[in-house]
Amino acid sequence: MKPEDVASYLQQHPEFFEQYADALAEIAIPHPHGGRTISISERQILTLREKSKQLEGKLREIIQFGEENDVIGGKIHRLTLALLGARDISAALNSVYLNLREDFAVPHVALRVWRTDGRADLPEFAPVSGAVRDFAASLTHPYCCAHAMVDTATLFGEAAPHLRSFSYVPL
Repeated sequence: MKPEDVASYLQQHPEFFEQYADALAEIAIPHPHGGRTISISERQILTLREKSKQLEGKLREIIQFGEENDVIGGKIHRLTLALLGARDISAALNSVYLNLREDFAVPHVALRVWRTDGRADLPEFAPVSGAVRDFAASLTHPYCCAHAMVDTATLFGEAAPHLRSFSYVPL
C-alpha cells in the first residue's frame, strides 16, 4: 500500500479515528526538529504553530503595505490640496515641482504642455518635437524605463546624462 492510498483512505473514512482510538494513541511520529518521536496531537500543534508563524508574517507584510499606502495617500492628498489652492498656472507648476521633489523624492521633473493659449514665458509651454507629441499620444498609461524615450532627455538639461530612470505620465 502506498502512503497516498493510506492518506486517501483516512480522508474518506474519518470514523477510523473514532473506531481505533487506542491504536491512534499509540502511534508515534518522528519529531520534525530532532530524532525523538512525538504523539500525533503534538505534531499537529507543531504544524499549527508553524502555520501561525507564516500567517503572522503575511499579516505583518499586509500591515506594512497598508501603512505605506497610507503615506502615499497623504502625499497625494497634499499635492491635490496644493493644486486646488493654486491661483494661476505658475503656482500650479510650482506645487507640482515642489510636491514631487519633497514628498515623492523625485529630483528631476520635466513638464511640457502644448496648447495654443499657453504662456510663452514658461518653459513648460516651450515647443516640443513631433516625435515627443507622437510618443505622448501613444501612451495609454504611465510608462517607466531605464533610458529617455525619443528626444525627451534634452528636457532635463545638464542632469540628463546622469539620469537612469524615466517615467512618462500623459495627462
